[in-house]
Amino acid sequence: MCAPLFLLGLFAVSGFAARADITLSLNFKDGDKVSDITKLIAKVESSDGIDKVEFRVDDDLRNSDTSVPYEYEWDTIADTEGAHTISITAYDSNMQTKRITVALAIDNEIALGAPALAQKAQDALAAKDNATALRYSRRALKAEPGNSEASRVLAGLYAGQQDLPKAIATLEKAKNLDASTGAMLDLAAYRLRRALQPENAATFLTELQAVNDLRHKAADLAVKETTKRVTVDGKISAEGHDAIGDALTFAGHTHQATLEYGKAAIGDDAPLTSVNRLALSLVMENRPQEAMNLLRPLMRTKKADAVSRAIEGLSLLRQQQFVEARAAVQPDLADHVPASLIVAAYADSALGKRRDAAAAAHDAAVLLPNVGEAQFALAIATPDPVESDSAISRALALSPFQVGLYLEYAARIALSKRQDRYDQALNLTDLVLKAEPDNMSAKMMQAMIFLQANRLPEAEPILKDLNKKYATEPDMLLALATYWNVKDSGGQVTYFMNQARKADADRFAPSSPLRPLEFIALVNRKLHYRGGLFLTPASLYPATTP
Repeated sequence: MCAPLFLLGLFAVSGFAARADITLSLNFKDGDKVSDITKLIAKVESSDGIDKVEFRVDDDLRNSDTSVPYEYEWDTIADTEGAHTISITAYDSNMQTKRITVALAIDNEIALGAPALAQKAQDALAAKDNATALRYSRRALKAEPGNSEASRVLAGLYAGQQDLPKAIATLEKAKNLDASTGAMLDLAAYRLRRALQPENAATFLTELQAVNDLRHKAADLAVKETTKRVTVDGKISAEGHDAIGDALTFAGHTHQATLEYGKAAIGDDAPLTSVNRLALSLVMENRPQEAMNLLRPLMRTKKADAVSRAIEGLSLLRQQQFVEARAAVQPDLADHVPASLIVAAYADSALGKRRDAAAAAHDAAVLLPNVGEAQFALAIATPDPVESDSAISRALALSPFQVGLYLEYAARIALSKRQDRYDQALNLTDLVLKAEPDNMSAKMMQAMIFLQANRLPEAEPILKDLNKKYATEPDMLLALATYWNVKDSGGQVTYFMNQARKADADRFAPSSPLRPLEFIALVNRKLHYRGGLFLTPASLYPATTP
């Protein structure tokens, strides 16, 4: 009888020793408030070791953690505001358990409403406080799923992390997307960035057309909103006509913008800002001489300002007078006038002054980081290929209706020397010609790509048509020399090269005959001879133009 009693006592002692106590605590106490993503951390101790710790919210198992630190990141946005019961259960290696409960209250300020929360998100984003912007954008979307302004902030944060699929998906779910100019333009920009990625080359044109449809819709809405805003008792002031003209310019409706600016730029006492805008619009309509006629009286009477001189410079650039264009803006460069810096960068690039061009372009891009022409100037001036590619992508997103950007991108694609991308470059030139049927650069680039791809029957009628209109132009003469070089006709090559040299010895006198891609590299990428260089009201009047 003694032995069994002894063994029973021994088992009892050993069993007692095996069942160690579990201590368990949480990093929050009853009544604490939590918000956004809150990390719940359980501190657990047991001499027998812990197998796992379970976290429940209102009896709903949310996480099971098997290693130190035992924690659960609770996204409180997914739950309702107010009180919740948090249960923490620890299991040791002997399957003993310890459980504690804590009452916590979610407070994400949802009662403030989506507009107020979205505004806080926008303010934080403007202050470059991305963490706060993220918090408040998520809160606003909890208060009103699909809120367009909060969606824009959240999408912008995703895009900043190069997560374009999330950025696009966020905006595509936005409520009343068609009624938000900004949201549509943001979505178009992110979709374009995705389309520009090399792996999406096969779908680039289709996506680009969809993007431009979205941009047109957004820009046309902006025109309507602007017109409504500036119309008071059925009347529109000079400033109102300028604002409508700016919206039309951004929407790519250049001729309509010219008509609108003309309503304000009437008479000798017309506001200089209106006259300058009208002159710019005339230049962008390929009517540079009319623009110069408008500006000359201002120059004679010394009423012209730095903006006037920048427009004069752009007019000269579009007439391939690069030295004169550079001289026109020279007086304003020391004052870092943005439009003057951009014109200088354009001109210096064409004149081969790469260092000066890059300096002016960098200054302009610092002053106007979100203006398309500043990014375009940087794209063509910087010697850094990575910076250049980034700048042209930004320019395309910021200035969607400027054909010069598409010609620049088409040239880059063609010069990649990939046979499978020639059609993509041709599609881009087709896109340009839909907007400007007589665009010489687009037609000439098409001809050169056809020559490069050994598609002479398609190149020849284009060159024949261009020659009828531009027979004495140096770029046309050099294009013909390039054509005859492909045809191995040495005498014709020599003749047209000599003619090009006589027309412009500084720029069109290569040391040897050119192949088609070499022609594109010289005329379109190096000289930007007819490259669709542009300015907009955003660089003329950056303080007042959105």
